Amino acid sequence: MGIGESRKSDNPMKDKRVAQVMARLDIAKQICVHIGGKSLDVMCEGSRAVLFRNGEECHNEFRMVIEESVDLFLEGPRIVSEGERGEMVYAVAVLDRSEAGDRLEERGRAAVVQGEGGPGESQGRR
Repeated sequence: MGIGESRKSDNPMKDKRVAQVMARLDIAKQICVHIGGKSLDVMCEGSRAVLFRNGEECHNEFRMVIEESVDLFLEGPRIVSEGERGEMVYAVAVLDRSEAGDRLEERGRAAVVQGEGGPGESQGRR
């Protein structure tokens, strides 16, 4: 749920629109998507490598941490309430999580289907 407010001016339509945009923005501020991954490769070299039962005795260790922030296009927030109080105009927006999750899942499936041609496929490489 997001709440937006705007001061009244001599243009009521603008005030209403600003309050609606601020309510949607309030929802967007609450959404944080973070994708991350960690990889640890332990490589033991030489004939003695088979003697090591765990990675603690190996000397070649590679660590990689990948973190990514994602920008999202906010789709589907609805204005459920709006009105005026004193010198302020307000709007309340909601985003249905299940609908947003369904749309995200559909887009994910479409991206997988689109990418099934393999790397370079879209450019005519083999």
